[in-house]
Amino acid sequence: MVHQLKRIVATCLALTFFAGVASAQIWPKGPVRLIIPFPAAGQTDLLGRAYSEALRGVINEAVVVENKSGAGGNVGAAIAAQAAGDGQTILVVTPGILSINRWLYKSQGFDPDKDFKMVSVVGLMPSGVAVHPSVPAKDLKELVALMKARSNIRTGSPGVGTTGHLMLELLKSDVGVSSIHVPYRGNGPALQALIGGEVETLIDGIPAMIAQHQKGAIKVLAVTSPTRMKQLPDVPTAAEQGFPQITNEAWYGIVVPASTPDAVVAQIYAASTKAMADPNLLERFTTLGIQAQTLNGAQMAKIAQDESARWKAVVEKSGAKLD
Repeated sequence: MVHQLKRIVATCLALTFFAGVASAQIWPKGPVRLIIPFPAAGQTDLLGRAYSEALRGVINEAVVVENKSGAGGNVGAAIAAQAAGDGQTILVVTPGILSINRWLYKSQGFDPDKDFKMVSVVGLMPSGVAVHPSVPAKDLKELVALMKARSNIRTGSPGVGTTGHLMLELLKSDVGVSSIHVPYRGNGPALQALIGGEVETLIDGIPAMIAQHQKGAIKVLAVTSPTRMKQLPDVPTAAEQGFPQITNEAWYGIVVPASTPDAVVAQIYAASTKAMADPNLLERFTTLGIQAQTLNGAQMAKIAQDESARWKAVVEKSGAKLD
């Protein structure tokens, strides 16, 4: 009788344990939707797709990537903000979406402070200051000297109000030069314009620049990271060359709709942290010049707040507006 009672108690405890484990597995509840609010093949898309593959390996569920581009990321972000708060919709965000666009648009179509819960920063990406091979400048100092001598240099960007555009405006303001700004619709078109000689210089994210620099299609004169990049060891930083004002690494993160329960957010963060340790993801990020990160939601919120304050002044000084 005693043995039977022991077996019954043990069975009940086991059932209670497994029931607790099962109840804890509240996410995911099927395929996860990952919204990338920029076009395919751009730097955010490259990062997001590498992340999606790693996340799928962790959660053993499909991660369906949806590119919802437009208005500097606002279109896709607005779609994500209206999604159900069940953790099944995740949005890849950039500084523009959470920190910069608020100063450029009368309305983003959502409230970046209230409509999302921040989960994690997953990557840091420096920019490159690049020129067409025909430009007679071997470094950033020579480029600035050329811009002082010529006010008609065509400087490209991925669009008005993008980080590349604002860093260009910051540099021009600080060193007292001018140029003709030529905005494009995204990173890919801007880089192709530089390769084709439509513009003479470009500041933009480093991923697509690395290969083009290595084969001589463009010249990267400086990187905006605090230290040199191992992918481009011979390219000095902007700070090394006397231009610390444009030291900058764009951050990329994931957020979910604000109605998502904290318990679900915690599970997504835990899964994301595991995904960021995936060897294939780390190799892909290294190739692209991206530093993998696992900063939590609170740290991400602080970064977004600091970036918002930093770029507000630059936007106002540049006069850039998008309505």
